[in-house]
Amino acid sequence: GLLFAGDGKRFIRRGAADEKHTVIVWEVSTKTRLAELVHENEVSALALSRDDQWLAVGGDKGELILWDFAAEKQKWSTAPGQLHSASYTGLTFNAGSDLIATCNHDNTVSVVETTNGEVRMPPLPIADVKAPSLDARGDWLVVDASPAALVNVQTGTIDARFPQFARLPKFG
Repeated sequence: GLLFAGDGKRFIRRGAADEKHTVIVWEVSTKTRLAELVHENEVSALALSRDDQWLAVGGDKGELILWDFAAEKQKWSTAPGQLHSASYTGLTFNAGSDLIATCNHDNTVSVVETTNGEVRMPPLPIADVKAPSLDARGDWLVVDASPAALVNVQTGTIDARFPQFARLPKFG
């Protein structure tokens, strides 16, 4: 995991080799470490909210941790296996930063609330899941899988599937 903060002055990286339990915040201009957020288990995925307020960290045992990024304080976490049972393949926030979509190597997707970690949409099985994306309000979740899936977050059901190589009409 590697990503820039919205200000472009910092980037966040999962530690390498002997630091896989650590999320490191770097300052671009000085190339120095600003902070280290240490986790009990290995870090497998990262997502930063658009407003840079929240940093979601997925662990390799299925735990999800939400950090107040500016304050460098943990807000809440789920226990390993509580939400997912394997490492994360993707995390993302909706535009309002009040929801986090997760997908995992246990081939499930879920949606949780940033305020308290409560599950908005329980884990839904989807084979070969890779990455989630939430619409602005958090009503819809599209998941990169084989085939891709459009999920209604309110009902927790797959509304449509989209094959990777759908035939498009020819023009001209």
